Amino acid sequence: MKEFNKVACWGENNLHLAWHAINYNEPGNLSYFGNFFDNDEYAFRRKTIEFLETLDNFDLELTDLDFDYNFFKEQDELVGGISLEEVLLKECEGKKCEDNVKKIIKNKFQFSDIKVYLDETKNKSLLYYIGFRFKYKIGEKDFKDKFNAYLDAFIENNIFSEKTNIYTFDIHKEAGFEAIYEIYDKFGSHFIINQQDKKIFLKDEFLFLHFFLALNRLGYLDILDIDLTSNDSSLSLAKNKYKVRINLLDSFFDNTSKKDDKVIGQESESTKYDSGILKIESFTISFIDKPNQKELLDVLFSDPKKQWYFDEIQEKWDEHMTEFPENYWRKFYTAGDGINNNIAKKTTISDFLEKTTKQIWINKKYLANS
Repeated sequence: MKEFNKVACWGENNLHLAWHAINYNEPGNLSYFGNFFDNDEYAFRRKTIEFLETLDNFDLELTDLDFDYNFFKEQDELVGGISLEEVLLKECEGKKCEDNVKKIIKNKFQFSDIKVYLDETKNKSLLYYIGFRFKYKIGEKDFKDKFNAYLDAFIENNIFSEKTNIYTFDIHKEAGFEAIYEIYDKFGSHFIINQQDKKIFLKDEFLFLHFFLALNRLGYLDILDIDLTSNDSSLSLAKNKYKVRINLLDSFFDNTSKKDDKVIGQESESTKYDSGILKIESFTISFIDKPNQKELLDVLFSDPKKQWYFDEIQEKWDEHMTEFPENYWRKFYTAGDGINNNIAKKTTISDFLEKTTKQIWINKKYLANS
């Protein structure tokens, strides 16, 4: 029996939490409960409890609790005739709750006071003014490494869920790239994409945040912000829907394209490559004007049946390099996407190269005598 070594799916809300902890955990920068779920009379308490349980599971804890009085006062001015503090006190269902509201507003509170507040009031809006920072239980670098390793597992189709099937990364790319190009044609490289923009984005099998964070990991785009799309009255964080503000980078356009009609080619006996010119089936495809893609093919065809590690390719490109910069492998991975994309434009072949985030190789079915 083949060994099962896949990674359990974190879920979209957990991935959002991890990303937020990495990108917004700067000194003087507070996060709020509202960053992770919208206020709802019935769901807020359950979501808060689930949120705190999730923190523990992902080697995080909250620190530096702080009631944002300036933010509170801004909202206070918007309430006519009665102060916001009075509104919050009226929502309480007991003196214990009233005492806790006063303690929180005066910034003299602990987590136990938050629990009392959650237990004894229906409306949970006070939590929107409570800021906090994240503390890494395993160290910041280890946490970031854990986050990146998980994204690599997603890219390599190496995660699983006990509740639902998960589309392969190629299926994510097919649907995701189509949506990205549609929005790009209207708004340019910097835009917001909403989970509700495409039906497939709402399917349980499609992991919306996973996909865009994976593209960020590969260097195709920058993620500028992640936010919730709307109020969700469901009891679980898992039902949250998201929107992502992104900036497309040159590597996205270098290695992807719009969906084009493909020409059906005739089979040939073998694949041939020489100095940037690839001959496959009845087609000749030039990579001479695409330096990264050409250099990658030069290395791969020096030993066509080998599964190359990215550090081996880097050594071929620069034999004097002794230490590799962080994320150096991206240029090989994205060049591989570009090669597959250029071949797919002219042929029915979309899998000429196969790859993980550590290795890349020529698909054996396109090599003679394989």
